[in-house]
Amino acid sequence: MKISSQKAPAAKPAKKTGLFRESMQNIRAACSTEKARRIQFAFVILLFFAAIGGIAFGAFKLYQTLFVTNPRLQLQRVEVCSQTGGYWQQHQTELIQKIGLQTGMSFHDIHPDEIRQKLLAIPNISAATVEVLHPDAIRLNITERIPVAQLDTTWVIDSEGYILRRSETIANQLPLPVIIESQRKAYQEHTQRKELRCAIQLTAAMQNYPNIQMPQLIVRSDSKLVARVNYMGENCSITFPDGKEEKDYRFLIERFLDALVQSRLKGDMRKNFDMSFEGRVVVK
Repeated sequence: MKISSQKAPAAKPAKKTGLFRESMQNIRAACSTEKARRIQFAFVILLFFAAIGGIAFGAFKLYQTLFVTNPRLQLQRVEVCSQTGGYWQQHQTELIQKIGLQTGMSFHDIHPDEIRQKLLAIPNISAATVEVLHPDAIRLNITERIPVAQLDTTWVIDSEGYILRRSETIANQLPLPVIIESQRKAYQEHTQRKELRCAIQLTAAMQNYPNIQMPQLIVRSDSKLVARVNYMGENCSITFPDGKEEKDYRFLIERFLDALVQSRLKGDMRKNFDMSFEGRVVVK
């Protein structure tokens, strides 16, 4: 029996293609795992923000229900209290509309400081406060500027010299004298005419004498004041000193009355009394 001397054939090496395929499968598996992780992470983030949004929306709706649309926290009544009386005391509805208030408003949208500033922006209101009267009301406390004289058919003036529109005052209800300026300037609402302060003081002093009516007061170009008055049915003209400086007008009015009585006792019926000379009255 012969024994073969030939060696067994060597095993063939594994093909490179098998290794490549296995590597690609591993890479795909790894990529699939990473993609799944990313999707899961994005889903969690989405759920988180959805929860936050839901909570915020719920809180907003709760706030709206409790404070904004709650009928117990809505304005039902507005009171206007004028310390001096005047136009707005008689036109409360117009004033409430002018400052933007209306029944049914939520107190969440009502800011007392803003309302006060709107009131003070109205020319014939000199002071204002706003009170919240729980549960459903607001009180407007105002001080109105009251006219003491009229300048023409459109404008009037108050005791501090502020120019006001006649239509928004109670001028029609008051016996106001007319101040006529010889050198008239254009009038502008809510401006102060300090140069008329003496004329205003004379007007105020005349109010202490119910038997004297002064329908007209002329401010001459030389600043002297000429008052057209009616005393006990008699018309007279009184010339007062330079109106640039304050005077004791009640004292001057008393001097006029004394001079008028003395003149009539003497049978002197002249009607022009010039008091612009220091210390004496000249009857013309």
